[in-house]
Amino acid sequence: MKIFITGISSGIGKTLTANLITAGHEVWGVARRKAALEELKTTLGSDELRTSTCDIENLQEMQEVARQMRNEEFIPDIIVLNAGVHLKNPLNTFDFGLYQKSLDINLRGALFWVAEFLQDFLKRNSGQFVAISSTSAFRHGYGGISYSASKAALALTFRRLRIHFAKSRIKFSTIYFGPIDTELWRGPRVRFLVPSADRAARRIIKIFEKNGGEYYFPFFTTLLSRLSLLL
Repeated sequence: MKIFITGISSGIGKTLTANLITAGHEVWGVARRKAALEELKTTLGSDELRTSTCDIENLQEMQEVARQMRNEEFIPDIIVLNAGVHLKNPLNTFDFGLYQKSLDINLRGALFWVAEFLQDFLKRNSGQFVAISSTSAFRHGYGGISYSASKAALALTFRRLRIHFAKSRIKFSTIYFGPIDTELWRGPRVRFLVPSADRAARRIIKIFEKNGGEYYFPFFTTLLSRLSLLL
């Protein structure tokens, strides 16, 4: 399959890319850090990995990547919207610019790719979008003011997209991650409760086989969020 992933320079995105390349898939990934992308390509040593330096806060850069993908006839089968930031708001103030930056990256930078490739998916009547959200969408977590709002907005948008395109074969999947051992997690790193990025990546791959919907990982640390939804 052809798979497009945002935010592949570190964490879950990097591990997911490595797992997919090892499994024989074609991957096109984007990230802001050129050096990290080049290092990943060298490490994996595969012609099946194509990368582009792209700041998904920048509309023009995203449009240029989309143009490159079309020029090389790389229309994805699956799009994983993984890139995200968890920005900490300064104490005793509210930084509107920081809030806007979070929404630009976590929400707008994800939904651009839905708008860009949705018509291609509808034309062939197949394709899957996978949104990486967080249990912070239900309950505010550490640090930043804007993170929870951006992840909640992304999840609710995908929920509505699933309903709107229910009669098509386009799949809209959302995974709510609890604490994962990456740079975004600022809490204690207890191995039993905070799984590795590799385990999170393997959970995403399992979702590829499903028909769209909402998923949670890991089990125990997301249980409270799921129970609250039932209530």
